[in-house]
Amino acid sequence: MNYLKLFFLGILLGVLLFLSPGSFCIVSFTALFLFHIYAKGASREKYFLVNLFAFAFFTRALFFFFMSGTLVWQDHILTYPGYPGWAPNIPNLFGDSSYYALRGYWMALDWKQVALSDKVLRSAYNPIYGWHGYSYIVALYHYIFGFSPVSTALMNCLFGALLAILSYFIARMFLTEMVSRLFAVIVAFFPSLFFWSTTNLKDIPVILLTFFIFWSFLCFYKSQGRKRIKFLLFLLFGLLIQAKFRIFLMPLTALSIIISYFIIANKPKGALRVMGFVIFLSILVLIAFRKVDFKKLDTFFRYKIFRALSIHQAGALDKGSNYRILEDKYYILNKNFKYLRDRDEENYLFPLTRLTYGQYLAAYTRGVIHFLFEPFPRRVDNWLKMIAFIQVVYWYILIPFALWGLFIVSRYKWKECMVFFVYSFILVSVCALTQANIGTVFRFRDMVTPVFLLWAAVGLVKASGGRIIKREEPA
Repeated sequence: MNYLKLFFLGILLGVLLFLSPGSFCIVSFTALFLFHIYAKGASREKYFLVNLFAFAFFTRALFFFFMSGTLVWQDHILTYPGYPGWAPNIPNLFGDSSYYALRGYWMALDWKQVALSDKVLRSAYNPIYGWHGYSYIVALYHYIFGFSPVSTALMNCLFGALLAILSYFIARMFLTEMVSRLFAVIVAFFPSLFFWSTTNLKDIPVILLTFFIFWSFLCFYKSQGRKRIKFLLFLLFGLLIQAKFRIFLMPLTALSIIISYFIIANKPKGALRVMGFVIFLSILVLIAFRKVDFKKLDTFFRYKIFRALSIHQAGALDKGSNYRILEDKYYILNKNFKYLRDRDEENYLFPLTRLTYGQYLAAYTRGVIHFLFEPFPRRVDNWLKMIAFIQVVYWYILIPFALWGLFIVSRYKWKECMVFFVYSFILVSVCALTQANIGTVFRFRDMVTPVFLLWAAVGLVKASGGRIIKREEPA
């Protein structure tokens, strides 16, 4: 059987080398990674990990080829007249996915000193489209192997399969093998995580990088001596790369790690208590001597909340499927507003700085509900939303198990899970106040989806009567 597998793998590699050197590189790396798992893994887990990784990668690759062929057959392609590209068309399911592939190609052509028009160069390097590391990775790939959207999508197929393996190792640090296996399988084939990893979108690399950072943090927390330095370097490297991929996410991830460490670390607890007491005493003294200007403090908080909600307001007025978390009157633009003359909050007829804190809390609550449960059934009006809603139904079914699992790990393994608690709370809160587009929310929600699936896996195993918590090995 093993010789038969090697025979078919050899045929696949030969065909890919003939059709696409980039694809050959990706599949070769996949084969080497499988061999590494098989050679280094423990006997009880190596077969599971090898089979899961191989199945996760190749099912993604097959799905990508099927979808690409279907899109071309249906003439659902993205065309940029006057721009270099794939004839110059590219199968188009998501505009961002196609644009990443083409933008990376234009950048690669510029690096090769190919003569390009100013129009193409502006599209490739215009900062309005954002600067992030993923564009450079795609560009580097096109620079080495030539224009091949297939190869870059296969790269994401590889990242999607790696996310499942990483999920297993994270769970295995404090949960049983049964929970870890179930968690890895759910992550590997959860519909949206599966789907993003068959496109040229940057979501899966960002999620993989984020959970690599959390894995590094947990290893740092559990290790001692020189190993801590190694994992600390891994953590810092991950944060640096994350900042280049999705810049707003890095501060949130770093803040989650810092808060979690000071909560769970043993040694700093005494210093933290002293620091907390000093801060509390200082606040009391300032209040007693009336050194705190509550009016200025109120203005400061209102302005910060306005800054977050103004992003939501602007998004709600854009084209597309959007939602609102405020009364309709707060989205009416002020026609008399003059830029640089008036304050920013006066851009709207009813400034958000005049809301009560109760109204802010209500808007936040509505934002959280939209973030966690969109798209709602009444909004399903096209086939993409129908596909998304099918997953949301699956999400609804898992919610009771996730809540049960959350209760269990909060009781028995709260230290190991603290970083996931803090990260999820911060990210959900930020997105609840700033987002307004259903598609964007659906994608951003997947930055916390693996955490949700971890709780769900715990709840499902508990419901089946299985053991949850990993037994601590003697020192």
